[in-house]
Amino acid sequence: KLMGKDVAPVSDGIGVKAVVALKEPKNRATLGATQFALLRHEGASRYLLWFVNGIGKDEKLWPYSRGSFARLFRDILIGLHVVGIKITPGSLRPGGTTHYYVGGETVDRLQHLGRWAAASSLFSYIQEAVSHLVWSSLSSDERKTCEDLVTAGAEVLVGPPAVAAAS
Repeated sequence: KLMGKDVAPVSDGIGVKAVVALKEPKNRATLGATQFALLRHEGASRYLLWFVNGIGKDEKLWPYSRGSFARLFRDILIGLHVVGIKITPGSLRPGGTTHYYVGGETVDRLQHLGRWAAASSLFSYIQEAVSHLVWSSLSSDERKTCEDLVTAGAEVLVGPPAVAAAS
């Protein structure tokens, strides 16, 4: 759906960023039929602006199917030797949110930047992504140890020990 005319450069006084106009996003009922997203990474912004400069304003940024994008994304990950973990194009939003959250960005600001209509869905992204970040940083031996501890803990923690009545 995105066209060349939907991307424009903006300067924040430090560097160049790209702003993308979004028409009819899925959260339009609460945030409006036309929204924008600011691409904060300067390198990615410059690349996107370079790409848009090479196509017509009325040409689609990605004229192919979602499936072909997912296959290309997978092939890029393989080329980068990022294998064995389940990263999809759908991982980018929670991954970016996690990156900024861990970097100290406030939840209120993340909600605005990510165009979340409800804070509850943002909290869900943060909880799942940060826990996945922690879990994926463990080696397979460390994960096995955690699983064993949880299993043992479940057996041990069936109830508190009996407490003698005070006399």
